[in-house]
Amino acid sequence: MSVGESVNEPLEYPILFPFGKDGWSLQLTLSSRHKISDFQYYGFHFSIWSDKYILLTRKLFQQFIMDAYAKIKFGRLQYLRHQHGKLRADSYGELRDALSHQDNADP
Repeated sequence: MSVGESVNEPLEYPILFPFGKDGWSLQLTLSSRHKISDFQYYGFHFSIWSDKYILLTRKLFQQFIMDAYAKIKFGRLQYLRHQHGKLRADSYGELRDALSHQDNADP
């Protein structure tokens, strides 16, 4: 299974997902044009998780939070890896040079 599969959370955490509701996936959309990022999905669910039993799972919930954090970081790294050519990081070198010259000019 890859990171973007919607069945990961129910399979890894059956106590947190007792009804097998799908978690975040790469294909999750709000409408036909707006995809939901993993950061948006987990942020929303962590803020509205009103079931108090989730807090009773303690270490399991902490592990789930850490897994969600790792997935978000992995997604961001994948984006940077695949979009590296489009980011034009070489143009940032000129900005860095200008800032370093400005720092050297100040007493």
